[in-house]
Amino acid sequence: MWNRNVVYIFVRPERHTHKYLENNERFSLTFFDEKYRSNLVYCGEKSGKDCDKIKGCGLTLSFTENNTPYFKEAKLMIECRKFYKIEINDGEFVQSSLVEKWYKNEGVHTMFVGEIENCYHL
Repeated sequence: MWNRNVVYIFVRPERHTHKYLENNERFSLTFFDEKYRSNLVYCGEKSGKDCDKIKGCGLTLSFTENNTPYFKEAKLMIECRKFYKIEINDGEFVQSSLVEKWYKNEGVHTMFVGEIENCYHL
């Protein structure tokens, strides 16, 4: 998009991750082998608002030269620089049933677009 290699991620405003995406220039996408499934399930079930889930998940936090966080155990890490964001507008859904099903009790996702700066095979 816009002659750049990009990723799109969607995060609800209630997620603790949302504030990090709002307040930082870069983010990472990390991909793991199956053996780390339980570590990742822990991350999905716990909120950083309520506990130190980095410590509790058993993974090792590290940072790139650009100070982008990632887990050392990942097999692939994509480092991205945020350059666009927009809140999904629930009035724009062509299939309005999706709004009722997915957004009745929680906020609509924010879409963040990041330019891929680096890819690391770890």
